[in-house]
Amino acid sequence: MAKGKKTIGDRVGETEIALPPDKFVYQDDDGVLLGNSLMPGSSGRMTPLIISNAQFLPKSLKKIRVWLEKYSLQKDDVLANLVQALTGVISMDSEARLEFYRVFRETQLSKVHKQIEAIQTAMHLISSDDLRLQKPYKLLQKREKLLTAYQSQLKSQHADVHKLLYRELYPVLLRFDELNIKPADQDRMLHDLFRLFEYEDFAMKVTDQSMVNRAKKINNSTRDWFSKI
Repeated sequence: MAKGKKTIGDRVGETEIALPPDKFVYQDDDGVLLGNSLMPGSSGRMTPLIISNAQFLPKSLKKIRVWLEKYSLQKDDVLANLVQALTGVISMDSEARLEFYRVFRETQLSKVHKQIEAIQTAMHLISSDDLRLQKPYKLLQKREKLLTAYQSQLKSQHADVHKLLYRELYPVLLRFDELNIKPADQDRMLHDLFRLFEYEDFAMKVTDQSMVNRAKKINNSTRDWFSKI
């Protein structure tokens, strides 16, 4: 394992401290990655929580203040706290963010595979015409179906650079809705926030409609992700 990196729990054959099957913790010099569940539809629809060292730096807090003041929202402590959580992701460099997602994806695949095998073993042991066993068998069958679908989803996904945004971005979008901010204005605000933190392509010192449309796409894909929970 690379210097400065530490995994607690299962990670593709590596185990330092045993955790419950649904739990996952990964730490390196950029921050901490936390996974809380293997069940699709829970824990932010399978997106991990990131606590980044960068989000607590004075320069990050200053950028948040500048952004809030631009939109006359500096008195909204709720939004300020939500945005600070989001900056844990957007303040990381692209390489670190992709590594975090890769580790999470590989670990989830390993854990899901083990749980499916355990469920199939249990189903085989209790498979019977005995009416008393039909209910637990159906419950196991339902969980197996969910985990198999999630496994297929994980296998079809590679390191999507925006996936790690969803968990922290969604509450920000809901706060926008509560403040009755129009969709077009939300997209512009996201664009400005991403640009301020030099997130991915938004780091380019160019403001045009194509970049605002990219922010709109992230907005829509985040909402769509959670609408399926």
